[in-house]
Amino acid sequence: MKILKKIYYIAIFLILNSCGNESNKKENSSSYNSTNSTEINSTEKSAIIKHRDDDNNSFILDRYDKEYNWAKIETEISDIEKSRLVNELKPHFLYFLDSELHKDGFKDKLHFVDINNDNKIDAIFNGWSGGEPDVIRFFTQTNNGFDEWLEVLQNPLEIKIIENRIDEITVIDKGCCDAYQVTISKYKVTDKLNLITQTSYIDWTDLKGTTIKPVKFEIINDTYFIRDEPKIDNITENERFETKGNSIGEFTKGQKGIAYKSRIDSTGRVWWLMESEPLDSLKNSYFYNETKMKSSFIGWISSRFVNIEDNKN
Repeated sequence: MKILKKIYYIAIFLILNSCGNESNKKENSSSYNSTNSTEINSTEKSAIIKHRDDDNNSFILDRYDKEYNWAKIETEISDIEKSRLVNELKPHFLYFLDSELHKDGFKDKLHFVDINNDNKIDAIFNGWSGGEPDVIRFFTQTNNGFDEWLEVLQNPLEIKIIENRIDEITVIDKGCCDAYQVTISKYKVTDKLNLITQTSYIDWTDLKGTTIKPVKFEIINDTYFIRDEPKIDNITENERFETKGNSIGEFTKGQKGIAYKSRIDSTGRVWWLMESEPLDSLKNSYFYNETKMKSSFIGWISSRFVNIEDNKN
């Protein structure tokens, strides 16, 4: 009987150990021939470590100023003219001016520039929306004052103006109301805002890494985890979502992306901070998409068991 009990406990241990390591196997081994996978060798590791962070290859927020520089687009006007325009805009912002917390900073939230090529000074407001998020509001000047034209939530990263006409705007939405996803959206501006691209990352994702030459890749495993930091962690509890580990989504075979940064963990594994191709969604993911457009997703993947594509194009 004692022998049977020992066999029973050993069997239970082996089953639990197998389950616990299943996730690791998906990143440590491939069901495909090893000649199809990409394992970074020691020479490539050295090249990654020595690669300078200030090289021209940048990624996501590194592409933009930490705070948008309005001087890049603003038209110089006299203080008297600015005061006149500010007063004309006040009826659009009674909620702002009634707030003891915000009202003193009102004029600093207004930026004056021709945005529709009619030789009139228009206005862009960026500040408190009256609720939790910030907002960007565009106003065009008419003979009867200012008309509100367009608006988009949160804050600008880039505003492109061509021949005194706003052409594109890129905004960052860090979420509100306990949201946890950061989304960078680019819009083409016509008579409305037309969403061109959007990229998202989970706000607790570790975005630090050594910049590398962008690497186009394709996933060759049936399941491949995207993680919020460059290491395998299937144990740490996420109390907010009552889950364990640092997986934030899963790639499937054939999905693609581009790696921009790299880190090496304590085991010598090389990780890539990457941006996926535009996708409808990810499996088992924390990401959400509130638009009908496909979105790109940012996170860390192991550099093992991916096919590297031709980077010349």
